[in-house]
Amino acid sequence: MTAKPINLLGSWVIYFLLRNNEVHTMQRIISAFRVFFLALKGKELIEKSKIPPPEPKPAPPPPPEPTANQTADAFNNGAVYTLLLLQRAGRLVDFLQENIDAFSDDQVGAAVRQIHKDCGKVFTENLQLKPILTQGEGETASFESGVDPSEIQLTGVVPDAPPYTGAVRHKGWQVSRIHFPTRSGKVNPKVVQPAEIEIS
Repeated sequence: MTAKPINLLGSWVIYFLLRNNEVHTMQRIISAFRVFFLALKGKELIEKSKIPPPEPKPAPPPPPEPTANQTADAFNNGAVYTLLLLQRAGRLVDFLQENIDAFSDDQVGAAVRQIHKDCGKVFTENLQLKPILTQGEGETASFESGVDPSEIQLTGVVPDAPPYTGAVRHKGWQVSRIHFPTRSGKVNPKVVQPAEIEIS
C-alpha cells in the first residue's frame, strides 16, 4: 500500500478519536479501527477486481519466399497453360505443327486470318499488354542511365557506359495484367491438348 492511502486511513482514525468528547474513549477506538480495516479491505477488493489487459497477439509469420524451383515450375506451367488457351481458342498449335508447304498462299492466308481472330481473344480476355517503349520502330530513343537488360536489349556498337542512343527496332511488350481462368479437376500441367477418341 502506498503512502497516500495510509495517510488517508490515518486521518480517518484521528477523526474518529476526536470527533465527539461525549462518546466513550474505547468506543471511539473501536469505531476508528473498524473504519480503518473496512477501508483496508475495500482497497484489497478493488485491487483484486482489476482485470489485466489482454496480451497482444503475436503477428503471423510472413509466408516463405518461393524457391528457385517453385518459381521455374510456376513459369513453365503458366507457359503451357497459355498454349492450352491458344490451342483451345484458335487451334494455334495444330496450325504451327502442320506442314503448310502444300497449301497455297490464299489457303494459308484464310487460315491465318481466322487463327489471328480467335487467338486474339485469349489476349484481350486474359492478358493486358503494353509496350515497353513509347517510340515507334525506326524512331530514336535515348537513355541517360543504365537500362534493364530484361526489358531493353542493346545491339550494334554498344559503348561501355551510358548514355545510349539508337534506333528502335522493336518497342517490346510487357504484361500489365494477367487473369487466367481457374483450372479445376485433375490437372496435368504438361498437356496442351488432350487426345480425343470418338467411340461408336
